[in-house]
Parts: sequence; structure tokens; C-alpha cells
Amino acid sequence: MSLILARILEYIGQQRWFVALPTRALVKNFIHNLSQKCFVAERRLFNLNLSIMNAALTQVNTARSYSTEGNVVLYQNSPNPFIEMTVLWFRLPAATEVVLRIFDAKGREVYAKTGQYAAGESHIVIQRADLKEPGFFDARLETPFGIASRKMMMY
Repeated sequence: MSLILARILEYIGQQRWFVALPTRALVKNFIHNLSQKCFVAERRLFNLNLSIMNAALTQVNTARSYSTEGNVVLYQNSPNPFIEMTVLWFRLPAATEVVLRIFDAKGREVYAKTGQYAAGESHIVIQRADLKEPGFFDARLETPFGIASRKMMMY
């Protein structure tokens, strides 16, 4: 913004009508008003971008609240996107062994966990250290009743 103000002052200095103005206070007032308008415009643009991003994330999170195949239900992880940790909730029709596999954007398996879970809702906590680096991931829950998958994002 200082470069813009310098250009404006240079332009104003070249104008003959400006020399006729009585005080430097008018110049200071002009610069102050211009900088305030620039700040307000930048702030509005930032808020607009932020609201667009929030609307997009809300749309992604509410588009499909769960993924199901067979009788297995895998809910969207919460929070998504996440920074330090997230929780994957799922529902099983009967007690069984479950394998959770997480793949990175290139299709490489970066995390796997196997366990016995009771019928009904259960959850698995994923820590940042489990996935190593930020990015987009595909979580796949494998059971004898079917396979369900969800997309996740870590900052």
C-alpha cells in the first residue's frame, strides 16, 4: 500500500492545481482517507473470501453425512478438516473385527488399525502423528459386512 501512496503523491505533486491548495493538512487528510478506504476494501475482500471458504466447507461436510455399504455405516470424521486429531465414528450391525486403513492422495497406505468392536456405534481417534504430513486422505473401514470410505483433510 505504501507504493500506491507514493505513486499518488508523485502524481499529485505533478498537478498544477494542487499547488494552489492552502495547507498540507488537506494532503494529510486525503492520504488518511485513501488509506482507510484501502484498508476497508482489503478487509471486505478478506471477509468475502473467508465466508466463501466457510460456505464451501459447510457444503462439503453436509453433502453426505455418512458412507454406507452393506450394513456398515462410516460417519464423517469430526472435525474435518483437522489439525491435531480427529474422530471417526462408525456403526456395526454385530460385533466383529474391523480394519481401518487410511490412504494419502497418491493412494499409499499411511495408517492401519485393526480391532474388535461391539455392535452399535464405535469410534477411532486419529492423531496428527499417525498421518505424518498434512493433505487429503481416504479413510476405508473394512468389515465382513462391507467396506465404507470417507474423505478427510488435515491442515
